[in-house]
Amino acid sequence: MTYGVGATYRIIPALALYTHYGTSFTRPTLDQLYDPLYGNKRLAPENASTIEAGLRGHEFGGALTENHTYWHSYVDNVVTFDYNIYNPRIVNGDLYGEYANSEAERSQGVEPEMACRVAAHWLFTGNYTHTDGYLDNAGIWELMIENARNMGNLGLTYTTARFDVGANLFATGRRPQS
Repeated sequence: MTYGVGATYRIIPALALYTHYGTSFTRPTLDQLYDPLYGNKRLAPENASTIEAGLRGHEFGGALTENHTYWHSYVDNVVTFDYNIYNPRIVNGDLYGEYANSEAERSQGVEPEMACRVAAHWLFTGNYTHTDGYLDNAGIWELMIENARNMGNLGLTYTTARFDVGANLFATGRRPQS
C-alpha cells in the first residue's frame, strides 16, 4: 500500500507554494529475478518515501508557467548488482556477481522548469535537474555511480486540435565512474 499527502498555499494569484509527501514501491524486474546467470528469486521490492516542496507560478494569462522543485527521497531494499556475491552458476570467468538488495539509497535535488506559449500553436519548454544520489554501502554513504548529476531538456511543440508534433534536445552531464 502506498499513500501521499500534499498541500498548496496560494501566496498571490500568480504564485503558489506547494509540498507533498508520498511513499512508493518498485518490484524487481523479471530479469533481476529470473536471469539464468545473475537472477535472484529472493529479491525484495524497493520501498521509498519522498518529500518535495516548491513554487509554481504563471504569468501573462498562463502563457508562461514555472515550477521550482526541491525533493529528497529515501529508498530501502535497493536492487543492485553485487559483484561480491559468489555465484556458482557462472562457469567461465569471474565467479562473482548477482542481483541483490542493498541497504538503502537517498537522493535529493532541485529542478526548475518552464513552459512558454510563444504563439497560438507553439509551446517552448525547458527544464534542468541537479541530483545528488548516494548508496549505503555497509554504513558508508557513497556517491552513486553511473547516474548523471546534471540533466536538461529543451523542447518545442506545435499543437493543433488534431495533432501535436514536437522536438526535444536532451543534455546529460558526465556520469561518475567507480
